[in-house]
Amino acid sequence: MATQNGHGRFLPGEVKKDIEYRELSNKEILHLKKYLKEIYGIEPEVLDEFEFLKKIDDVWVTTKKCLTPIPYQNAGLKINSIGFRAIRNSFEGNPKITTNFAQLLGKKIKKNIYRANAKEIEQYIKGYDLETKDTFISYCAIEFENKIIGVGLYKEGTIKNQIPKGRVLQNISIKEWLHGFYKIIKQKTMHCDCL
Repeated sequence: MATQNGHGRFLPGEVKKDIEYRELSNKEILHLKKYLKEIYGIEPEVLDEFEFLKKIDDVWVTTKKCLTPIPYQNAGLKINSIGFRAIRNSFEGNPKITTNFAQLLGKKIKKNIYRANAKEIEQYIKGYDLETKDTFISYCAIEFENKIIGVGLYKEGTIKNQIPKGRVLQNISIKEWLHGFYKIIKQKTMHCDCL
């Protein structure tokens, strides 16, 4: 039987451990807003429309409307997830904004953006890294046609591909990929009331 370890990963043969969410403290929220402002140029008030929760070392994002499951979870009802992961390794080491959160924020991200061309994106969605002469801070947003499509780890002239292996697309054209991508982005923005 596969179960989750303390980092949310599934491992065979381990006993399942309940992992609870908790709301971020005011200090943690200020830290989060400062980080997103410094690295991505996101104005702090943009984040006021969201609720942020802590689960292990990660920050999850949801809306006020969807916070109501927390008392049920703490009372023993099993909740799979509330919202989605926004930032990995949130308060230590090298925090990483997730692709989903970067896409949700979209044009609110004002800096630390790599603007890719069609040829680069075609390689990127197939799992390849991007070479650049530009300099970025740690994890940068990847933009194509004015849309944030993902996040990459910048290191010494290379933006390391961070697309999960399950989302890497080998046999698809950029036109087909963009059609599906724009459809997903539209759905995310239409349904972000409960993320």
